[in-house]
Amino acid sequence: MNFKNPNGQETVQIKANESLNITLEDFEPGSRDFELTVELLGENAECHVSGRAQSKNNDRKSWKVKQVFLGKEQVGSID
Repeated sequence: MNFKNPNGQETVQIKANESLNITLEDFEPGSRDFELTVELLGENAECHVSGRAQSKNNDRKSWKVKQVFLGKEQVGSID
């Protein structure tokens, strides 16, 4: 799953035995605020989030990324 120039709020749910890679990318001018919540709901759910951004001058990129583990044997990372 890829979010380009993310803005606003998003919630992603991952069920049992599912795996998801999420990429956040923002290389466009302008300021943005983004909040992402990942809910790992079932056993063996897995999520990896990575992000890259570029800002110039007074641009501000603010990302809040949260993973919520609600099951057993779950794996998650944020880079």
